[in-house]
Amino acid sequence: MRWLLALAACVVACSAVVKVELDLRASQRREHAKEGGKRKKRARGTLPAYHKGMHEKEYLQCIPPDELKLVRLLLRVVGQRRGIGAPFDTPAQSDVVWARVIEAARSPEGGGWTDAFAAADLTENRLRKLAAVVDGQLLGGQLSRGALKRGLPQLGFSVDEEAEGSGDWISYYDDGPNAIHLLRSKWSQDVSESRPMVCESVLCTSRLQVLAHTLAHEMVHALVCVRWPGIDRSSSAYLPDDRHGPIFRLLNRALFGHTCDSYRHVFGPA
Repeated sequence: MRWLLALAACVVACSAVVKVELDLRASQRREHAKEGGKRKKRARGTLPAYHKGMHEKEYLQCIPPDELKLVRLLLRVVGQRRGIGAPFDTPAQSDVVWARVIEAARSPEGGGWTDAFAAADLTENRLRKLAAVVDGQLLGGQLSRGALKRGLPQLGFSVDEEAEGSGDWISYYDDGPNAIHLLRSKWSQDVSESRPMVCESVLCTSRLQVLAHTLAHEMVHALVCVRWPGIDRSSSAYLPDDRHGPIFRLLNRALFGHTCDSYRHVFGPA
């Protein structure tokens, strides 16, 4: 009888030990789960670092959700106002719209440009008319509306005779006066069917095409500055690469069909 009592006591003691061990393991699992959850939360809250070689799916992850929401809202409005989605459905659709822009630029209302205009033809008034065509047909008027809403001057232009700094530039946007600068000496390059130029990823066969796509590039900067001064001032998704970060790249592609921000002659330097 005594041995039965001893055995029962041993079983009870072992059960208690096993329960304690199981409780301890369960507690450890809960702690690990909490720590893992914290790590996941930290990972979700941390945006990846941007670098220029990223593809769109990668650089979109670098844009803070609140800023991406603003950009997508603007693209939706632009698409509704211009009657064509932003981004374009196909490259061919982009080509059709840009052909309309170039055709409108040849009219007096668009500046009366010729395909091979001379550098002397660059005037502030004609550039303003061309920019109005781009704003109306590709931006749905959102650049001019944004400036008006904030009480800012409408987009202006300056044709510079001499380059500041190294001189290795063709244009830039100045947020102070809300103006685009163009260097006149850069606009004498031969661009034609036999000597095309790739500008903003688009194969251009006229100087007018290069000008229109160059203005569109600078108008992205103007749009960001006018619509979202906070993003223009401090966004980690816009400032990299001299303000050509993820937000710029997304807008440049969605609004204009541009997939890069450079230009070069197809058959070597000018």
